[in-house]
Amino acid sequence: MQNIKELVLFLKISPPRLANGAKAFGERESKLSVFFHGVSKGIIQTDQDAWWYLYQSKKETSTYRKLKSRLKEILLENLCHLDISLRDFTDYQEAYYECHKKWALVKILIGQNAHMNAMEMAKKLLKRTMKYDFVHLSMDITSYLRGQFALRESNEKKYQEAARQFEYYREVYDAENLAEDLFAILTAKFVNTRSPQVKFDSAIQERYDRLVPLLQKFDSYRLHLNGRLIELMKYKTNHNYASALAACDDAIRFFDSKPYEARGALQIFNYEKLFCLIQMRQYETGRKAVQEGRKSLKVGTYNWFKWQELSVRFFMHSNEYQEVANIILDVIQQPRYQFLPENVKEIWRIYEAYLYFVTLLHPVKKTPGYMFKTGRFLNETPIFSKDKLGMNVAIKIIRILIAVAERRYSILLEETESQEQYCYRYLKDEKMHRSFQFMKMLLQIPAGQFDRQTVEKKGQKYFQKLKELSALATSPDYEIEIIDYEQLWPMILALLAR
Repeated sequence: MQNIKELVLFLKISPPRLANGAKAFGERESKLSVFFHGVSKGIIQTDQDAWWYLYQSKKETSTYRKLKSRLKEILLENLCHLDISLRDFTDYQEAYYECHKKWALVKILIGQNAHMNAMEMAKKLLKRTMKYDFVHLSMDITSYLRGQFALRESNEKKYQEAARQFEYYREVYDAENLAEDLFAILTAKFVNTRSPQVKFDSAIQERYDRLVPLLQKFDSYRLHLNGRLIELMKYKTNHNYASALAACDDAIRFFDSKPYEARGALQIFNYEKLFCLIQMRQYETGRKAVQEGRKSLKVGTYNWFKWQELSVRFFMHSNEYQEVANIILDVIQQPRYQFLPENVKEIWRIYEAYLYFVTLLHPVKKTPGYMFKTGRFLNETPIFSKDKLGMNVAIKIIRILIAVAERRYSILLEETESQEQYCYRYLKDEKMHRSFQFMKMLLQIPAGQFDRQTVEKKGQKYFQKLKELSALATSPDYEIEIIDYEQLWPMILALLAR
């Protein structure tokens, strides 16, 4: 059902049509029409919903499977007739769809031996693919043209020019693939962990060294997008955020100079810039960056979700909890939220937990009917709960905070020994110095018999060490602090005093 929901969400802006041009879902209430509009309006969320809504049946039938298959077929067919004028596309995005559609038409003409029309279209198309850095398409088109100039026109000059262009784009394409492959390898290391232990090993460094001169030689969009993101990873894994910030500014200048609107790349590097500003605790500059970044983002896109995620982190650190609540509620109510990867959803569930905690001390306005359920929280974060470093630290901390807030002291007493073992087994490393000190502070809560003055006194030496470390803005475990530990400790003490 997820693939149907995704297609409906994408296509519902314009009515789907059948292959003969007739509306697929007209006024007549066919089962296809009911199915489409049921999904479009959110009435149908699962296959079980569909069985009951369409047939009042409690189990799947062959009739339903055929209907579902037919609906998917129609929706996929309509992708070829997508009206881009109805969408908020940049010139780059419009060119992407139009160029690929026209190249598909050229391939059809080639298949029918209509080479006069095919060559005419291909030559015009090449000018556009070159302008918009569609390297793979440019390589395919020049490969086709060089053969036609040699075999059909016997034009040596045109053949040589097409052959030269093909070799150039093949070289750029190889460079793009090198960058993309290396970026994918690094991303795979990060995707289910926020641990600071991921580093550039010798093999990765060797491949990156090969990439550097290619970035200087070629200026393709795809090459520089992946290559510059790898450069950022290199700085970020070494916690060199000042260099990362400079790299972001350089990337923004590069993509801003393109002859088209490189909105996607600019959004990414503006995001990374804000991340660096948060890491360096430059909140005043960061607040301006939050506002600027929102202007170019379309609600519901993947980059919009990522920007909202970073904005939550920013407002958590700047104590603007109403802004946090507004963003979280806006995100989880977005129709495309359900299509996010599970590890991304888990991040939002962790944010919800921290918001729930701070609202026990700082009242904020929330949507009527919204309720955070503490009992389900752990079951909804299975990925990061297995990550002994990284976001699992944030999960363990918020569990303790909520237990204190709800006065469920028995839980803290029962888990004291296991928390102590976790602290020394996983957080003793120098890389996790801030989290180690804070977890030791939290362990003083049951040790101090939940008495505010006793707990504060017992935790003072750890708090002092934490404050001494707070000047290290590039601390590697800083990312897992959903709220600054220095901010959290007074909140906990305030709760114990109640």
